[in-house]
Parts: sequence; structure tokens; C-alpha cells
Amino acid sequence: MINSPHHNIVLTAGHCMDARAGGGSMAFVPQWTAASPRPHGIFPVASDSRGRGRVWIDQRYYDRGHVKGAPWDVAFVQVGARNDGRQVQDVVGGNALATGRGYAFPRVRLIGYPNTDRQPLSCTNSTKRFAPTDGTPGVYLRIACDDYRSGTSGGPFLANFNSRTRTGDVVGSIGGWQTGGPTADISYSPYFGSDVRRLYNAAVAGTPPARPA
Repeated sequence: MINSPHHNIVLTAGHCMDARAGGGSMAFVPQWTAASPRPHGIFPVASDSRGRGRVWIDQRYYDRGHVKGAPWDVAFVQVGARNDGRQVQDVVGGNALATGRGYAFPRVRLIGYPNTDRQPLSCTNSTKRFAPTDGTPGVYLRIACDDYRSGTSGGPFLANFNSRTRTGDVVGSIGGWQTGGPTADISYSPYFGSDVRRLYNAAVAGTPPARPA
């Protein structure tokens, strides 16, 4: 969850949403695990008059794909209230979006929800700058955390994590280079700079999002 004026914006990876943004019913279930499938209820992804999801992804990610578009592997999603009318941020809290902070952080909490696990993964480590040598454009945050496998994409990199409120500053999310990394022990994030801030501002303002070609 990202703090927003209307308490209804969720952050994830672009590659989790790029094939789904064109339409179809979707929902966000915060803190879902196999042991607790609906701990805070269900929040439907909002849609426009044509039934297309209110999902903001940079047009360059749609146009260039998962490899050449890796620097823009970020998505913001607008979700509706659950059945009792409460917005998701009011139910589970939110984290501050932090952009332009660089790559190296001494302590980052990484959260992940693997596909079939009964509890989430949580790891704290430092991050460093990573520049691919395989021709993929961009520069990324890199963190070493064990067993962050399929299903953890979009998980937040939280700096200044407060163990009491369980919130922090979101400085990245699992994705980017090789959609988050080719191995389960190292995870990556696109750099959260001005492009991510503009995308967030568009989601908050409700500007019509880019669409797949």
C-alpha cells in the first residue's frame, strides 16, 4: 500500500499487471497467504466505463517489453472499497512513496508473498547499485535475501521500517532486471526516480492511464 489522498492506491510490478490492464475482473487481497486467504477482505480493482482496469504503467514498458522496458517495471493500481465501504489504506495502513533517494540503503526490509506459502517472507539487508552488463538498460537496486521466488514480484523495499507500525518508506519494489532477478537469493528493483513519481501522480489524479498497443 502507498499513502495517497483517497487511500486507494496499491503499488506492484509492471510485469504483474501489463497483460491484465486491458480488462477483466481483478481484486487486491492484502496480506493473502495460503493459511489466511482473506485476512482483510477483498478490494476490487477499479475500472473505467469500458471495463478496463485502473492500472497505471509507463507507456515505455508496454512499448518495449520486459527486457528493454525493465527500468519502468512499476505499476500503480486504484482499488475500490471493500463491502463495508472502507478503503484499503484505512484497513491495513500505508507506506510513503520515496523517490530520488539513490540506490544504497543500509537497512531495507523486503516483504514477499510466494505463491503457495502459508506466511510471508521478510528479510532485512542493505541495498546497492546494480548496472546490468547483458544489454538491459537502466540501473537498479540490488538486495540479497534468500528464497524470494515466484510470487514475490512487486514486494516493497522498505527503508526506515518502523517495527511497531510495520510501515516505512517505499524505495523500490521487486521487479526490473529480469523481472526481479534470475535467482531466488538476489532481488532487484527499478530505480524510483522522477518517472515513478510522475506515474504515481497520474494515478492519484486519475489521469487516463496508458494502454497496451
